[in-house]
Amino acid sequence: MAVEREQDISQDWASVNGGFYSYLANEGEMEVAFDRVATLLRRPANYSLTMETEYREAPGPGLLRVVAGEESDAATGAVELILDASGSMWQKLDGRFRIDIAKDVLTSALNEHIPPGTLTALRVFGHRKPNACDTNLEIPLRPLDVESAITTVTGITPQSLAKTPIAASLAAVSQDLSGMDGTAIVVLVTDGKETCEGNPDAEIERLRDAGFKLSLNIVGFAIDDEELEAQFSEWAGAGGGRYFGATDAKGLKDAVENALATPYTVYNQSGEAVAEGVVDGEPLELEQGVYRVVISTEPQQVFNAVEIAGESDTKLSL
Repeated sequence: MAVEREQDISQDWASVNGGFYSYLANEGEMEVAFDRVATLLRRPANYSLTMETEYREAPGPGLLRVVAGEESDAATGAVELILDASGSMWQKLDGRFRIDIAKDVLTSALNEHIPPGTLTALRVFGHRKPNACDTNLEIPLRPLDVESAITTVTGITPQSLAKTPIAASLAAVSQDLSGMDGTAIVVLVTDGKETCEGNPDAEIERLRDAGFKLSLNIVGFAIDDEELEAQFSEWAGAGGGRYFGATDAKGLKDAVENALATPYTVYNQSGEAVAEGVVDGEPLELEQGVYRVVISTEPQQVFNAVEIAGESDTKLSL
């Protein structure tokens, strides 16, 4: 009777909870019971779902900042400055000669934006012979000696009617920077178009075809020709760099600083480039998401899975 009583109680418990009770006499019956249990667990069942909703405004875009750390290796292999000292640089802008403004800006760049010891070269055209297409390497590639370089810049004097050999100057870059490892930043500062019948497009293509690692940034100073600016932008893009326009002294200073800064590119999860910036520059505004950030240092630095949250500030330190 005790066994029957216990079975009755077990049946009651199973029934109260919507289940079943089976008495097992041997191992085979146990296997059958487990099969039945598995079948019961897969049977259709009714459930109730309660949901509460609330409307919230989607957060706005976030900001990305890339900064150089105290021990940053955000450096390029070398820097070459190319300065236009042709006759047109004697024109005045806001009461000053263009050449004087340009020399002040390069002096500032040498003092503040190119670390001492960086491999640096300076090429100048238009400053030795009047009515000529000469281009000359005034500072051969070597570790930057700031005082010596500034003395060289200060002594540059444009010659009347001297022309603008942009193509010839670009053609000389590979020789100017021969033996250099890594990526070179080349910054060309000019106030006019090619006037020596050269072909800058072809010279840039030769540099790229030769496998020369180059970031060509062109700074157009006091350019009032939209077609020429578009041409400069194309040349810079073909040379792996950017174009910067400047209409006054402050604009030229900012443009040269940006041209010398280390660039970076932001890619979305599809591998598409969605934004570009410079280290220690203005922050980029990005929609919330996950990105890959590639810094054009030497060697290249890559930050994977950078999460940008809405209305937040994300900082990457090199």
